[in-house]
Amino acid sequence: MADVARPATAGPDPARPVSLDLDLRSQVLRVVWADGAAAVYAGWALRRNCPCAGCRTAREQHARTLLPVLRSGGGEVRMTGGRPVGRYAVQVHWSDGHDTGIFDFRLLRSLYDARVEGTAPAESTATAEGAGPARGGTRPAGTTPGA
Repeated sequence: MADVARPATAGPDPARPVSLDLDLRSQVLRVVWADGAAAVYAGWALRRNCPCAGCRTAREQHARTLLPVLRSGGGEVRMTGGRPVGRYAVQVHWSDGHDTGIFDFRLLRSLYDARVEGTAPAESTATAEGAGPARGGTRPAGTTPGA
């Protein structure tokens, strides 16, 4: 039988979290990735980027509207809980009952990477925790200093 070459391992999968912390009081999701990177995802920004079909459709329709109408909400929608989904994602539960958005770890990592690389919009979902100003600061996106 011929020897079969095994692919060389390139180290830990950067899209594999080693720690997840859904902080309901602060309304952030903190993730420490296998490569040591630490990210903070603001709850409001996660909701704005919810990957479920309903939210994606609403965003697409809103983007096509020349004069969008702002919805009158009953207040701020807050994260109320969450749970891991297998070994690939986290599901967030919201105060308005919405819970169909499943945030795949690859999506979360790509949001973090875009923010660190400077290719993410100013209202990005993720920031680098403890990385200092050169890597996005330590505040969740959408917050202001001293707030």
